[in-house]
Amino acid sequence: ILSLMALFFIVVSLARPVINDGLVKVETDAVDVVIALDISKSMLAKDYYPNRLEFAKRKIINLISKFKENRVGVIAFSNRGYVVSPMSFDHEGVEYLVRNIDSKNISEEGTSIQQLLDSAKEFLRNSKDKLLIIFSDGGDKNDYADEVAFANENDLTIFVVGVASKNGAPIPLENGKYLKDDNGKSVEVDLKIFTDHINHYHKTGTSIHDENGLYFTVNEEFRKKLKKI
Repeated sequence: ILSLMALFFIVVSLARPVINDGLVKVETDAVDVVIALDISKSMLAKDYYPNRLEFAKRKIINLISKFKENRVGVIAFSNRGYVVSPMSFDHEGVEYLVRNIDSKNISEEGTSIQQLLDSAKEFLRNSKDKLLIIFSDGGDKNDYADEVAFANENDLTIFVVGVASKNGAPIPLENGKYLKDDNGKSVEVDLKIFTDHINHYHKTGTSIHDENGLYFTVNEEFRKKLKKI
């Protein structure tokens, strides 16, 4: 109970409630960044140590530590979106909340990119530049044209970090077995379909792999925005 209360007060403080008379307005041209972390069951696959979720959390914390004057918000998502941290300049507080996302609480299957985009739009509704960085092992669909059209209509620039190996991995269950489909085959997420559709439709992106096997989608718009970070 105490740990839950501590997390609650951290989230409240990150939201920066203030008394109007004491408000100090800070002018900055830095880009507001929303980081989205996939918490669907497939993120428990162990092709990254100790699993995809924990590996992604470490990458996110490392990324946040490199931001200087940017406001950062974090969303966790599966088939719907959850606020981990509101937009905040308190990077250490945001890092703490990311670190405490517990894989034991994951119970939902499926990954809805549209639900994520709806949440990101709300987060960034008052931001001039709208940058969304997604850490995920892929989605449930074979075609993301509607989602990318939505992103373009709402001026969302998307950067995808694919957290899955090229060969994929089975999804472990609590009983020690692995998730299977109706035909008895192990369920694995097709990361390439997910990232290629973002690339094809959203501002002419390109794909690369880094030295750790992470799959990135990058576009010129992201590079321009990144220079402001």
